[in-house]
Amino acid sequence: RQGLMIRKLFRLAFPRRVRLPSGVHFHHHSGTGRVPNLGDFLCTPKHYFVFESDRPALILGGGAFNGLGTQTASTFKASVRVCWAVGQSLRFDQHHAPLDRSSVNRVYAIATTRDPSIADGKIGLLPCVSVLHPIVDMPVGDRRGMILNFNPDVSGDVLDQVLAKYRDDGFLVSTNATPADEFFANFRQIAELTTNSYHAAYWGLLSGRRVRLVGYSSKFVDLLALFGIAGEHVEPYARGSGEALKQAVLAVAAKEPISLASAEDCKDRFRSMNLEFARSLEAVGIRARAVENRAVETAA
Repeated sequence: RQGLMIRKLFRLAFPRRVRLPSGVHFHHHSGTGRVPNLGDFLCTPKHYFVFESDRPALILGGGAFNGLGTQTASTFKASVRVCWAVGQSLRFDQHHAPLDRSSVNRVYAIATTRDPSIADGKIGLLPCVSVLHPIVDMPVGDRRGMILNFNPDVSGDVLDQVLAKYRDDGFLVSTNATPADEFFANFRQIAELTTNSYHAAYWGLLSGRRVRLVGYSSKFVDLLALFGIAGEHVEPYARGSGEALKQAVLAVAAKEPISLASAEDCKDRFRSMNLEFARSLEAVGIRARAVENRAVETAA
């Protein structure tokens, strides 16, 4: 029994490395399984580009990986590793060590982040690649909407109660686990959005919608910083507490929603940044061609 325990601890400390064959391989939060998440599903560049490489190559991202995913990326044996627009999600109510930049630079041939707070000369700033999805081209609707994170570890155990209340108040309600076609149909009708979803807020602002944002971690402050908006516009709550979420939603309703002065210019700039980054990968042997029709087959 003691030997079995030692072997388990060894595997945790030194996980087996996955040897990748030639070509480009992707790792991101799948957004499927027990807790679906449409934002996680749509934030990988594999939907928006066709990639080729003569060597084994790993692209990690997008989405949130604390430490920019260096521990995860290290488990893949590849000739080149790329970090594409990965962010961190550091809870407001916890202390966190600074980013280990030496590890990031050692693990990745090229690293980018969606977080302005940690971007520097070696870790480039790159907004989430889902800016290339047609959801951000949807015209603004005329309804008030609420899109909440379906995960009970994020929104607590009162999600149905909250959504039912606001549905009764005339809101169009949804979650990030709603089937894609239904989610897009709802999103199209919304003019003013209350959300605790990073990607729903990102898409909302880029498409010209007004947003009220509640959040539990640094990623929401960094999201607003991408747009030059102060972090104080995030209404904070304790992650996983349904009661705290309810209070935050009530509090943010009393505030003016946030919006962009020129969403179209911002969207064009973010798209150009991702297209230019894809072209830059040729320097490490990865060829990328943008997909002409960006409609993504979604199973979420």
